[in-house]
Amino acid sequence: MIIDINKDLCPYQFDIQLDGTTYTMEIRYNNEFDYFTVDLLVGEETIINGEKILYGKELFQSHKHLNVPRDIVVFDASDEQTRAGYEQLGETVFLYMMGEYNAI
Repeated sequence: MIIDINKDLCPYQFDIQLDGTTYTMEIRYNNEFDYFTVDLLVGEETIINGEKILYGKELFQSHKHLNVPRDIVVFDASDEQTRAGYEQLGETVFLYMMGEYNAI
């Protein structure tokens, strides 16, 4: 499953329900250094603030001790890109849910 990011709306937030928990993801763009970040919330509670979206890396990997979505990987299925900047994200680079989730 792909989590679609609409970079033209940044900053913006959306809800995603995974395994019965509704998470809010807020996507921001740093135009000075060309990278995106994501905040993760459950209800009004911020669980993770400012996680950088890095190509080839799993989101929230340093927060596995928390109850957060796992196995969200940032990559290009054609393996042509090496970063997740403005030109790449949502074009050839996407957030892929690699785990077994019941998403709504």
